[in-house]
Amino acid sequence: MKWDYLSQKLTRSAVSSICEKLQTDVSSQVHQKLDYGLLNKYQKKVFDHIKSLTEKVEKGKVVNSTFTIVQGMAGSGKTYLIKCCTQFIKSVLGDKAVKVAAPTGVAAKLINGSTIHSLLSLGRYTYKVQRLTGIELFHFK
Repeated sequence: MKWDYLSQKLTRSAVSSICEKLQTDVSSQVHQKLDYGLLNKYQKKVFDHIKSLTEKVEKGKVVNSTFTIVQGMAGSGKTYLIKCCTQFIKSVLGDKAVKVAAPTGVAAKLINGSTIHSLLSLGRYTYKVQRLTGIELFHFK
């Protein structure tokens, strides 16, 4: 990395290099095939439930929209479980079949999702909630 000692800043080429590296790392993670066999018994129980619902939808059975909340202590495998479930749903039903959200930007980035506020089209500092209509409502369902 090149450091400009006069301005005490990274050079433009160094920043560009860092950005390229991050984009490469992120894109390789997005297309990484996950091994469902690595799930522990608790994760497997959640995954099997999601798998069952997904297969019902694939067969044309009516399934109400489902929200699944995954919580646990740090290192318990929440991110891996969410990525496995998301990958499975997308492989069976397509990329637009699932929406993934987290409370913070960092957490959302880890699961290749969006923040809850962004998903629900909520402003950061407003208490007025606009009703979803038309195409927004269709995509949210």
